[in-house]
Amino acid sequence: MTQKFESDNIRDFWKNSRQAYLEPSFQPRERLFARIVDDAYRAALSEQVVRTDTEEADNEAKNAHGNPAEGR
Repeated sequence: MTQKFESDNIRDFWKNSRQAYLEPSFQPRERLFARIVDDAYRAALSEQVVRTDTEEADNEAKNAHGNPAEGR
C-alpha cells in the first residue's frame, strides 16, 4: 500500500485530512481503515527518507571517487 503514497498529491491529501479520518466521531470500521492508511502513509514517508538519504549518499560517493562508468 505504500506505493499509493508515491504521489505528492496523495501524500498531501492524507497529510491535510488524516486527523479528520482518525476522529472518534467516525465508525470503528472507518477508523480502522484510517489507521491502516495512516500506517501506510507513515511507512511511505519513512521509506522516502531512507531512499532520499541513500540516493544522496550514492551521489556523494560518486562525486568523491568519480563515476567508475565514465572511465570505460
